[in-house]
Amino acid sequence: MTGRSRTPNSAPEDQGRDTWRWYTGIGTSYIPSDDLNTLRSVLDKFSIFFVTLTWMSAACDVAYVYHCCITLDREVRCIWTKGITIGKILYLVTRYGPVIRAISNFIESLSRMKEVRAIGLCLTIRAFQWIATLVTTLSMDFTILLGLYAMLGGKHQIMWLLGILSCLYTLPFVATMSIENLAHIVLMISNPGFRRANVPRACAVQITAFLWDIVWTDVEWITILTWRMATTILGVYVIAWRYRGQENDLMRTIRRVGGGFYLSEVLTLTYHGFGHFPRRPPADESVAHTLFFLSQFSIRLRDVLSPWLCTKLILSLRRVDDPSLKRTISDLIFDVDENCDELDEVDGDEDGRGAGGGIRLGEGGFPDLERDLDIELAEMPVVGEAEGVLALQLEPESSV
Repeated sequence: MTGRSRTPNSAPEDQGRDTWRWYTGIGTSYIPSDDLNTLRSVLDKFSIFFVTLTWMSAACDVAYVYHCCITLDREVRCIWTKGITIGKILYLVTRYGPVIRAISNFIESLSRMKEVRAIGLCLTIRAFQWIATLVTTLSMDFTILLGLYAMLGGKHQIMWLLGILSCLYTLPFVATMSIENLAHIVLMISNPGFRRANVPRACAVQITAFLWDIVWTDVEWITILTWRMATTILGVYVIAWRYRGQENDLMRTIRRVGGGFYLSEVLTLTYHGFGHFPRRPPADESVAHTLFFLSQFSIRLRDVLSPWLCTKLILSLRRVDDPSLKRTISDLIFDVDENCDELDEVDGDEDGRGAGGGIRLGEGGFPDLERDLDIELAEMPVVGEAEGVLALQLEPESSV
């Protein structure tokens, strides 16, 4: 990297606007790449925002890990029992991918505080963050597809259609993200000045700022935007289709088919849709700082809410009351054990195990309320004259 090199299509009068676009995370313009001294001065200018984002990211990670800990018993009953299904695998990957990323972020924060510049540690942290982010994002998108596929009856025609769409989405996403992270790692290894640079973020210097317009191309952005729009439209269709059979109870329908995840998809659409329009920097510099902070805050919040809503989507599919869909959902997602009872409306508990004891599951791993009623009537003590009458009613007819 030369001291005065400048990327193509970056006129001198556009350098301020390009820097603004990089720090707000929007636009696909090039940024000035004079040298590390320029980068260091700009980072110092935004140091308070980096510190705030670090603490905010740590708070989100702690909140998510705490949520995983307090719901671990429910997960053991519902996911870690009996057979392995596609839904259970996606559930575990979606749930624990952010945990791995949170641990990597914590180690990275410690290394920055102690100014550790071990190249091996930096590469390891970068690799774990890359894998966790990639796998979690893909698992969430495949989970929404699995839920939609199950709710649409599990037809083979739908499976092939969704499979083709998944391939068209996965290949550009994985390729561009892999190229970006590999290029980052190569620069860390091959550039001695990078390792010796005295910059505030030792292990996470924004070297990708110089690579963003080269490898994180508009192809990936268009792919993600199209995918989010397609899944959101399909999710709205499924909600409307299920709404017809729920006695016009819209909130109950949305809750049962994971409507919260579709709402998070809409928020993601808003971020991707409005985050790439070219804008000129405002006259007030504080406005630029505020917009940058809000954009980064939305990313941190989405990283916590999306996996949580996605795992809730999987569990909410057990509440479907359509008999024709119970077997399909059970085969694709649940191989349910009798100890897993997520229906809070049955006995009043969160896990469905009230004072009346365990819930007996019928076909497809769903509660068999009719069989429970028959068993309760058979076990009911009968005294007095009614005993003989009930015995005559329950006695099978003798053949002539």
